Amino acid sequence: MAVVVQKEEEEKEKSMMVDYVNVAMGKNSSQSSTGWSGYSSRAVDGKTSGRYNDGSCTHCNNEGVMWWEVDLETVYDIDHIEIYGRTDCCSSRIQGAKLWIGNNLCKTLTDMGAAQVETVKCDNPSHSVGRTVRIEVLDYLTLCEVKVFTKIEYEIQLPPQKHLKCTGDSKLETTPMWPSTNLPHSPLQTTTDGRLVE
Repeated sequence: MAVVVQKEEEEKEKSMMVDYVNVAMGKNSSQSSTGWSGYSSRAVDGKTSGRYNDGSCTHCNNEGVMWWEVDLETVYDIDHIEIYGRTDCCSSRIQGAKLWIGNNLCKTLTDMGAAQVETVKCDNPSHSVGRTVRIEVLDYLTLCEVKVFTKIEYEIQLPPQKHLKCTGDSKLETTPMWPSTNLPHSPLQTTTDGRLVE
């Protein structure tokens, strides 16, 4: 009787992972004016409540073109932006707002309305690179959070996977199941009742 001798091979496998990071959180911000204690920093504080009394929303005075801006401190290729608006009042004020990345117009907001959050991608992908994100509107501007996401790709090493592989191209290595040099009798002998002969 013979058995196949097999070898173990370890294959190191890698996997590409994708993550999205909000690069606006806690960054320096500014706006055209401040009313009702709606400071610009409220839009990058991580709080997304759409109720103004929760202290999470900005507020500009109505003075011509109103704007809000965040400085990302370095240039990013921005994948998408989430804009959170008010839900307790005046949600339509942000309709028609223009979203700028650096000096490039990214998008004009037309679908936000009463929805608390709108996810925005630039109409032209080449306009998604910049250091600043700016929102302009011809009305009171109130933002409850602005999240600016960049995509990060990284590689992780998976644990080695063990695979059994027969040696040789088409031949199997064999070895005796019971080598005669390791047993006192070769071949094995038994009595009629099945006991080994010593």
